[in-house]
Amino acid sequence: MKLSDGSDLGISIETIASPGHTLGLCPEGLIWFKVIRVAMTEHDLRQLRQYWVQAQLPRDVEEVKQYLALVRRKDGRVSWMFLYLSELTPVNLGWFTDKDWENVRAWLSSARMRQVLCDALELCQQQHETNVKAASPVLAGDELEPGSITLKKADATAEYANHAKAERISAKMRTPGG
Repeated sequence: MKLSDGSDLGISIETIASPGHTLGLCPEGLIWFKVIRVAMTEHDLRQLRQYWVQAQLPRDVEEVKQYLALVRRKDGRVSWMFLYLSELTPVNLGWFTDKDWENVRAWLSSARMRQVLCDALELCQQQHETNVKAASPVLAGDELEPGSITLKKADATAEYANHAKAERISAKMRTPGG
């Protein structure tokens, strides 16, 4: 969507983890969602912060807006606006003109945007379905030899490995450049 300053406003679904991600399982009713914000360093420098969190599964297209990041393209460069579609308000974007807001309203009510929101909701639902499935046991009971690792231990080992991997990814996302 074109803004009065010549830039284009858009959204990104990069903030919703795809089905089959490697972030680990989620409890029923939750999905993985990437938070993108700016933080000030001790030297008053702006620093991009991105990290994955578990968030409520949206029930409808209005709720999915809180998980879609706003992006802006100007002079061929695309950048995060550090806001989500649900935060697209005059309070947060006071520099928008009346014409910009008119264009925003038309954009949000367009058939294309309604389809994008439906697709994003479906992506959340697909991710949720894969999130809540239990991991397969490492070994089947009939593959165990007497005296070897028990199935209970194999399940615990798989659960620990999944948790440890999610913790490593989470820690990496919290570090600058991660």
